[in-house]
Amino acid sequence: MSNARSQSTESSWSLASPCESDAHAGRIVAIHVEDASFRVTCDGAELSLHPRTSDHPVRRMLAFPADPGRYSAGRELSERLARNIKRQNDRLVDALSAGIAAGIARPVDPSRVATVLLAAWNGIISLNWRPDQLHRTETELRELLETAADIIANGLLENPK
Repeated sequence: MSNARSQSTESSWSLASPCESDAHAGRIVAIHVEDASFRVTCDGAELSLHPRTSDHPVRRMLAFPADPGRYSAGRELSERLARNIKRQNDRLVDALSAGIAAGIARPVDPSRVATVLLAAWNGIISLNWRPDQLHRTETELRELLETAADIIANGLLENPK
């Protein structure tokens, strides 16, 4: 995601989130990040409009809370995110297993390695959301991900066994 602000009226992304107002309890809402405001909609109806208090790029937004809440939509969203992440990890487990079977990769626990890689990638990407000196730009993130990929492909030791 670029740090540059969109010149259009509405940015090209929105976030689906469980709605917890009485009239729309349990429904999924969309949060549209626009140049001058945040707009909340549900099934096409605008629920609220909140002015942006800063012209800084939006860097963070809680997409999956620790507790999905009391409404079924929150639980469904949380479960859907978990299923998608599991599917992604399962594909990586399959690829690692194929590499091990072909003798390309050394024998490791593919499930553990997939989880480690997911956590490492998420950790690197989350540096973009930091408000402090640990913050990294998109260019710096790409460089860090390239470094991680190089370490994974070529190792870290100068003279491996």
